[in-house]
This record gives sequence, structure tokens and C-alpha cells, in this order.
Amino acid sequence: MAKTSTASVLKPRPGQIVVRMYRQGLGDCFLIAIGKKRNSKPFYMLIDCGVHRRQDNGNDRLREVMNDLHRSTAGELDIVAATHEHVDHLSGFVLSGTPFLNAKQANRFAIQQLWLGWTEKIGNQQADTLRQKHGTAQRIIQKALEHYDYLHDRGLKDTLNNGKLHLKAAMEFSTFDEIDRDLNFDKVIKELSKAKPDVIRELERDRVIRQGTTGFSGELAAADRTKPSTCEQAINLLRLLASDTSYCEPGQVIPISDEPEVRAYILGPPRDEYLLKKDLPSKVRGEKDEHGHAIYHETYLTPASNLNGFGFSPALHNDETELPQSVRLPFGEKGYDIRTIKDSYYPSQPADSEPSVCPDAPLPERDQTFLENAYLKESWRRIDGDWLGAASSVALNLDSDTNNTSLAFALEIGPPGKGDVLFFVGDAQVGNWMSWYGLEFDVEGTTVTTQDLFKRTRLYKVGHHGSHNATAKRYYHKDETRDNDAPYGLELMDDIIAMIPVSYYAVVKEWPVEWKMPHRPLYERLREKSRLRILRSDCQITPLSNNELDDCRPNSSRASRIPDTSPHRVFEGWTWKRSKSDFNPMQTGETSDPLYYEVIIPPR
Repeated sequence: MAKTSTASVLKPRPGQIVVRMYRQGLGDCFLIAIGKKRNSKPFYMLIDCGVHRRQDNGNDRLREVMNDLHRSTAGELDIVAATHEHVDHLSGFVLSGTPFLNAKQANRFAIQQLWLGWTEKIGNQQADTLRQKHGTAQRIIQKALEHYDYLHDRGLKDTLNNGKLHLKAAMEFSTFDEIDRDLNFDKVIKELSKAKPDVIRELERDRVIRQGTTGFSGELAAADRTKPSTCEQAINLLRLLASDTSYCEPGQVIPISDEPEVRAYILGPPRDEYLLKKDLPSKVRGEKDEHGHAIYHETYLTPASNLNGFGFSPALHNDETELPQSVRLPFGEKGYDIRTIKDSYYPSQPADSEPSVCPDAPLPERDQTFLENAYLKESWRRIDGDWLGAASSVALNLDSDTNNTSLAFALEIGPPGKGDVLFFVGDAQVGNWMSWYGLEFDVEGTTVTTQDLFKRTRLYKVGHHGSHNATAKRYYHKDETRDNDAPYGLELMDDIIAMIPVSYYAVVKEWPVEWKMPHRPLYERLREKSRLRILRSDCQITPLSNNELDDCRPNSSRASRIPDTSPHRVFEGWTWKRSKSDFNPMQTGETSDPLYYEVIIPPR
């Protein structure tokens, strides 16, 4: 039987820093504890808290994580960084049983400061436009799912089921209808609202913005409005719980601690609209990829994108009078049916001639079958279902667009320009990474560049569970040529510890397809850059073959030296360990399933 958690308050020694990676599965939850020299109370920073629906017993595992988190911090968090609106990063904040929604205020988390990306700032014109388009896309997707059900009821089951599955799969990171939502949510929100009426007014304004009608005519009817998503609810709850909220901008430097020296360099989300909408890596000369990824230029929901075409789909309108007659009934009031097609198939003859074919004669069985299968059963040929394929593209773009708005930052330990760096990128995709190129930070008269931060990185939280498009290795921008193809990102890192919140048992599920996480070429390069020091949320080393060495990770609950074969001894004095307690019950079938891994950084 798995051991139950016996966690006590996490108290690093003065000047010591602990980075804890919780292992609930496919989802992020990182705790950073800083031991203070002059204050007995440590400084605690939480980065995200969620789990994906693909994870078996994910909610139960996440509850164990949050209970341990509450005990380890005594329920007091100095900073909570919520990187972006995806369930695998935010679901824990509104999950049933979460300490963030405890009915007793004394047992509820207290948060001093909330960090969000500028994309969440209500009243910022560019951010408001992004969220408005985000809301419009969500409405399109919801209508598409409802229309699939409508066409299914009309007998088109076989041809539409596959499309619906793919649409739902595209929304896996943003679908919350099966979330185990806390029943205390409304009660706690009402209680917190009394003390922060100004925040409530902002949130009400945000709902109006998200329900905006980009590409449609006028305000939505009340009956057609959607409720806030679970991720919106999580962000709103955090706004109410936190004493203060910071909307982080690229280029900012935020001091975190002066004993030891720790500061955050804010990298993303980007302000550049081209980079906001770029999610896939461009092909670099000489690079090879077993999956054949070449040059991609996807479009998202930035102001440059256009969703107006969906405004002409009758299925997206409750009031038919909103659309012109020619759009609603392109083939006349009677529309097309088999007889209409048959009349075209057997053209009428001149009045003074003997008809060669009787118009009322039944179609040959072969032709009747062809017409029914080709034009009545195939949804992609039907005017009332043609837009559904485009809705799937919207869902995929919405997912990527949200990832690219991730709050990304680097934590530097020590003097500016000289300390070790911990990189936390959320699920930032290629466009976000490209926007960091050329960023310069002025800290106490010292200029620090992003490339310099990469070179001093010692711990990298791998983006988007090791996806192919969430860790840049080369620089590329469509409007620049001077530095294109230059080594960048991971290629500038060396001797690192890589943390990947991925679960083999979750990603191999066919919903309707399995995911390639971590992406094999990226994983192999990470192993080279980390010298096998890879900490995952599972104990599975797939996609490696049986002939390769296992990843290096702590096997004891006692702190042990981190393997360091570098001639520079970059991890001198660093240790790591696994938790004393395992998940209870053990859900993944592993022989050892610790609650977390810890990296302990010594005082400088």
C-alpha cells in the first residue's frame, strides 16, 4: 500500500532555494521556496496548479498535491503565477476539495500577489481584442458541437461522428464540462466580492468583452451567452484571493528577494502580433525531423485574423432574419432534394419532340445510391455542414493561440548577469520564444540579454509537456534575415536539469489520436543538453529504446548530489531528492510513484 503524506512546513535554510515539481501527471504545479536570512518565514512562489482530463484519476492525484502544498506552505503564498488559460495549468484552483476554496477562511490559501500576463488585463485594448476573439471562437466551437448533435439526429451518424471527435480532441486543453467543480465556488466568490467590488465590476466588464460579436451582428441575445469557462473562473478567483495583481509585460525586471538575491525577467507573452500568432517552428536549413515539419504560418485570433466567414452560417444564428434570404436559402425556399437533382439529371425535352426519357421514371438504382451517398450523406458536401470543418481549424488555432499567450519568465539567482537561471515558460510556443530575441534588461547598470539568460540556465521547465513546437532551438522571423538560423533557446543552454510534466499513460490514449509527447527529436536533444538529468511526472522512458540509458533522477528521499560531469562543476553543492510519500493509491502502475521531486540550490 502506498504511504500517505506526512508533509510538514517546507523551510529551506537561510539563502537556500528549493524547486519542487509535483507529479500529478499531465499538468503543471511547481513550488519555489526561498530561505530568508533575516526572516524565519520562507518565501513561497507557486507556478500553476492543474491536471489534464486525459490523466487517469488526475483530480484525485491533484487533491493530494494541493493538500501537501497547503501543509508545506502553511497556507501562505507570496506569489502565484498563473501562466495561461488551460485546464492542465489552472484546474486545481476550482477543483472540489481544493484549499483555495475552503469554506473556512482560516483553512483557505492566502495569496499576497498574483502574476498574470498582460493579455489578461481588462481595459488594455490589445488584450481586450484578443479575449473578444477568444470568446467568439469558443462560441463557434460550441455551436459546431451542437450542430453535430443536430445532424446526428437527422441520420448522419456515420459521417459526422469522426468530425465531432476531432473537434472535441482539438479542445482537450480548453474543455471543462467534466471537471469536478467545487460546490463552494459560488459561496466563496460571493464572500470575497463584498470586500472587492471594484474587482467584480472589472470581471463583469470582461464577460461583456468575451461575449463580443466579432464577425457577427450586434450584441448576443441573453439566451445565447455562454457561462465563464472553468479557467476564467480560476483566474477570477485568484484575482479576488490575491492582495495585489501584476499584469506582467515583456522587458520587466521584478525583484523577488534580496536575501538571497533573486529576480524575475519577464519574457512573454509578446506584444508583436505576428509572433503572437506563430505556433509552429519554421524549417531551418540542414535540420532534419522524422515527422517532416517544414515551414508553418498558422493564423490565430489576433486582430489580423478574420472570423467573418462564420457569420454567414445559418447554424450560428438563432434569428434567421439576421441573414439575407440569399444566404439562408441559396437554392430557393424548397431547397434541393432528390427530385431537384433528378430533374437536372433528366433535362426536359422540347414540347414538339418525343421525350427520350420519362422525367417521372425512377432513377436507376445505381445512380440513386450514388446521389444519396455523395450528396445527402456526406456532410462535407452539404451546405448546412460545410462550416464544421473550418470550426475544427478554429479550435486548433484557439488552443495554440492560448499557449502563445503564456506568461514566461526567467529567475536569476545571484548578482545581475552572473547568477544561475531557472527558466519557466508555461506552454509558450515558437512565436513567444522568438519575441524574446533581442530583449535587453537594465539591472543596476548591468545589461542582461535573453541569450545570456539561456547560456546561464541551469533548470529548464520544458514547455507544453515536451511538444515539438514549444522549445525553440533556432531563431526565425519572417521580416529578418541577419540572424535567421542562428542557434537560440535550447541550443544556447548546456548542463541543465530538465523538468517535464508529462505522463506516458495519458498521452498514449486515443482521444481520437495519441499525442507525441515528448517529441522524440526534442527529447533526445534534451537528454544531451541535460546529460540525462530529466525529471518527469511519470517513470516511463518512452520513446527511448531498451538499449538506451535510463534518465537520471533522484531515487531517495534523502538529499543526494546531482550528477555533474561538467569540467566547470556547475552543480557544485546542488542536491535533489524525491518525496517520502507516494501517491495514495498508486494510480499509474509504477513501482515507485513519488508525490514530487525536489532540487535544492545551496546558498551563494
